[in-house]
Amino acid sequence: MPFPPDEPTWAALLSACKRQGQGQMGVRIADYLLRSFKPKNPSTCILLSNIYASASLWGKVLEAGRKLGDMEVRKDPGYNSVEVRKETAGETSIL
Repeated sequence: MPFPPDEPTWAALLSACKRQGQGQMGVRIADYLLRSFKPKNPSTCILLSNIYASASLWGKVLEAGRKLGDMEVRKDPGYNSVEVRKETAGETSIL
């Protein structure tokens, strides 16, 4: 590679590890990414959290979540509804 890898490059490799079921490698990459780059992209923090959760590293899931919270990322509440025999039930408090 003619240039040093940046956060998106490492995040792409991390995503490939997740997709291919390479959990141990994914955790090592996630640790490196967290230490070296202090992720600035919210999607990287979500990916980190997912990798750690798949490895049952709940403390690190919380750490990734805190970083996401520090970015002040907001998600609009979702809406879910189900129709059964022409009756509709809905829930608006889904986050």
